[in-house]
Amino acid sequence: MLVTGDMFKQISSIGSFNKVGDKFKVTDISADGMITFSASYGMGMMSWKEFNEHFEKIECNHWGEWVENDEYVYKTNNKQVKVKKDGLIARSSCHPTDTFNLNKGISIALARIDVKKAEGKLATAIAM
Repeated sequence: MLVTGDMFKQISSIGSFNKVGDKFKVTDISADGMITFSASYGMGMMSWKEFNEHFEKIECNHWGEWVENDEYVYKTNNKQVKVKKDGLIARSSCHPTDTFNLNKGISIALARIDVKKAEGKLATAIAM
């Protein structure tokens, strides 16, 4: 699967477009499947067929360092966010067709931590 923000590289030339080894970033995937991409020297478009024949996705899942906040800590790989609070950890990621939004991701992860806390309290109450 390829989504906005993914990185890929060219593995074979397409006619005169011979940038084998160059890296590109997906900037958009249209409803009809056209892939818009960018590089340091410009932008382009291609079909899924062209992508599958001449390119390969680069797996970039490098997590950043933990960032401290007054209430929690978090780190991101620009596709997901992990949040630690009160000894619990939750993760959030965006839909593949959406643009990643750190603040929304943190809010969702914090809500998941609240659910974990509530489930823990419920389990304790049931055990009594």
